[in-house]
Amino acid sequence: MKRLLLFLVLLISSEYSFSQPAQVDTTVKYFSAQYQFIMIGSDETTFDYEKNNAFFYIKDLGSGKIILKDSVRSMLPEIRFEDYNLDKIKDVLIYCAHGARPNTTYYIYLADPTSQAFKKVESFEELPNTTIDKNGIVQSVALYGKLGYSFYIITKDFKLKKVGTTVEVEPDDSDRRIRSEYRRVLKSLRKGNY
Repeated sequence: MKRLLLFLVLLISSEYSFSQPAQVDTTVKYFSAQYQFIMIGSDETTFDYEKNNAFFYIKDLGSGKIILKDSVRSMLPEIRFEDYNLDKIKDVLIYCAHGARPNTTYYIYLADPTSQAFKKVESFEELPNTTIDKNGIVQSVALYGKLGYSFYIITKDFKLKKVGTTVEVEPDDSDRRIRSEYRRVLKSLRKGNY
């Protein structure tokens, strides 16, 4: 009887136990030191477009100090490393969200070798489907029935700045209008207008 009771208690408690939060933990070398990148708590079931549900930390393994702490909104536990300011140092991207259409967004922390720190670019997580080209232009493509192409730069003081206008096209349209706006943006950048 005691064994049956113990079995039932264990069965019931396992049904109502709290699940462990999702976690990503990886170590990467930056600025001649090892850094640990930790993301805790991101989960599609706890995601809310208005509230943060995860924590992101960067720890300097040499000193043992946490050099960056941030509270973020995140649907999936994903950390990526890509160069977004063309300094040949990979920056840190933290998964934010995706929509019903494949509009994926990320937070970005630029690796700054001058200060040996990671600088968050505010509002970057609002840009869906980003890429950066060899000219330093960040292109964002929003899918919403039409395709909305927008162009941005990341300034030297780690700010996001929209350059040009958003070009909306039908999915099966020619990309002539997109190329035209891109060339206009590039020409303005070369003249120092942004």
